[in-house]
Amino acid sequence: MFVSSEDIVFNELDKNLESIIRISSILAKLKGKDDKLIYILEQEYKNDPFNIEKICAYCFYLWFLADDRLDLSDTNSVFQVSFNLINVVDDVVDIEPRYWILWILKYRIQSFMNFSEEELISDLKELLEIQRLKNYSSYFLVSDILLSHVYYLKGRYQEAEDILKEVNTYYEGKIKILKEFFQGFIDEYRNLVKRSEEESIMELLNQIEKEYF
Repeated sequence: MFVSSEDIVFNELDKNLESIIRISSILAKLKGKDDKLIYILEQEYKNDPFNIEKICAYCFYLWFLADDRLDLSDTNSVFQVSFNLINVVDDVVDIEPRYWILWILKYRIQSFMNFSEEELISDLKELLEIQRLKNYSSYFLVSDILLSHVYYLKGRYQEAEDILKEVNTYYEGKIKILKEFFQGFIDEYRNLVKRSEEESIMELLNQIEKEYF
């Protein structure tokens, strides 16, 4: 997945990037699938293909459109609205793997797709290894949440629980930038767990939310 783990320093999130992603969300809600806007955002990113702000404006606009339209019970629908976004992310991170937020966006989409789950697990584990080599930013805990969620979906409940138990070992500090986006990882997972009444995992998710959000 990554060219060389030792060479990667993930970029930090900031308020400016948060504002751009919030604007993408608002535009998606107000305009829906606006082909003219999509074209403009796409051209902006293509004219400056490794500018993280322009990339996120385009990718998150597509994500928020997809997020409104995803029917998780319809695999074909998920594929249709997701592949273009994944391809864009892949094109960017092949050259700029330090754009961690794009890796997370890609893996979040893939977790909906019920496709190549073992590959997704392997990629998330590699991402976690790199994160823990660099620093312990609390934002990185969403990788743990997502990996645990995928294990849970596969019925690997003990592995799912073990991942969550380790979170407090690695991370410190509150998540403040893009709080709603990151909290969505916990909300989606918790909604799944509610239906199966896995109390230990539910308790761990609640503890993580209280500690970091």
